[in-house]
Amino acid sequence: MNTSSKGRIAVILIVFLTIMTAISQPVSAATSYIVSRSDKKYSYSDMKKDIEELTAKYPDRLTSRVLGESADGRNIYALCLGNPEAEKQIFVTAGMHAREYINCQVVMMMVERYCRNYGGKYKGKTYRQLFDEVAVYIIPMVNPDGIAISEFGPSVIRDAALRKKVQKMPRRGGYSNWKSNARGVDLNHNYKMYAGKHPQKKPASDNYPGPSRFSESETKAVRDLMKSMTNMKACLNYHSMGQVIYWGYKNKSYKSKSYALAKLFKQMTGYYLIDESYTKATYGDLEHYVINEYRIPYVCIETGYGGVPVSSKQLLPIYKKLMYSFEKTAYMYR
Repeated sequence: MNTSSKGRIAVILIVFLTIMTAISQPVSAATSYIVSRSDKKYSYSDMKKDIEELTAKYPDRLTSRVLGESADGRNIYALCLGNPEAEKQIFVTAGMHAREYINCQVVMMMVERYCRNYGGKYKGKTYRQLFDEVAVYIIPMVNPDGIAISEFGPSVIRDAALRKKVQKMPRRGGYSNWKSNARGVDLNHNYKMYAGKHPQKKPASDNYPGPSRFSESETKAVRDLMKSMTNMKACLNYHSMGQVIYWGYKNKSYKSKSYALAKLFKQMTGYYLIDESYTKATYGDLEHYVINEYRIPYVCIETGYGGVPVSSKQLLPIYKKLMYSFEKTAYMYR
């Protein structure tokens, strides 16, 4: 065998070994994700781990803090995507109702997408520029205790006395259908009530408004974070299910702005719009609290279909509809 033949064989062997080495390597950081795209039950532990990893990896664009603690000792986290000193803010919540935990995962996937692509652009502005002007404040899991109950049953409640109370509470269907927190309070009825009387009088799996307005650590966390924002421009509230968008306004002075936000999300999702402006019985929900107290544009996006908890098979389709939520909203109020 002559020298040139040996050289060609050596080159072929090097190319072959390079290809085989690349195939045997795990998925690169460029294509791997911190937030799971396949987890069927995105739990509090999953979220906590993801927050820790994301904030460690992207400290210049994502920060976190603990707003409070649930009855069973789980943290209520808030994230800030962008500049904490930004002049304007967007407020985002997910996971207020326990059985709607798919939205926690969707929101965390969105957060990671922005962190990974911070140099990406929307209408000529990089995400860094956009979120320097309009920060996005997110409570990705408002109701960690309730979500634990919905996903795994009451055995996951660590406090024995609290667990016993949960087991004695009236409920509709199995524990997977749980909406309330671990104290049996439906958090979306625990804000200020403007009209109507609530029919549910005792702790239960759903609909009990609590002993008083803002009696729960979770709703206090939501209230206090909103109060801390200097110039909150809009509120995005992710719920399930029905593929509809609730929106509204207190008076006609900002009706057009409110409708513009609702229309934006309709265009993104194809969901049907429902105007809640003149609903008489409010039952203490976040929507009417924001509409009455802050008078800013608000949307409640009801993701998914076919029952709750929404099937994990819908995770990626829901995410793909909503993945541009933050940039489009921030751009609207820049």
